[in-house]
Amino acid sequence: MAATWRACRKPQGVPVLSVRADVRRFDSPPGEYALIDVVWSITLSGEQPRSLTCGSHLRVPSQASLASVVLAHQQAIGQLAEAIAGSGRALANAPQAGCPR
Repeated sequence: MAATWRACRKPQGVPVLSVRADVRRFDSPPGEYALIDVVWSITLSGEQPRSLTCGSHLRVPSQASLASVVLAHQQAIGQLAEAIAGSGRALANAPQAGCPR
């Protein structure tokens, strides 16, 4: 299921970065890992709109406890957020920006 958020008001002349994420897999076998497989896209509005679609496959080791699995998922989501934010900054500064490696 993809989620889309939109601002109610956009300051005139200020580009807006829109993010869309499609979580393909969210898995956590206890004692093994937390895995998130996401296809995401960002779109930068403005005079020359630009967009980028990427995928992230994030796997963080975890222990058997529930707290460890939750922490591993938090770390994976943090990595995803960093990848999207970095790509947004790159897209704003360079029209030919690519997906993170």
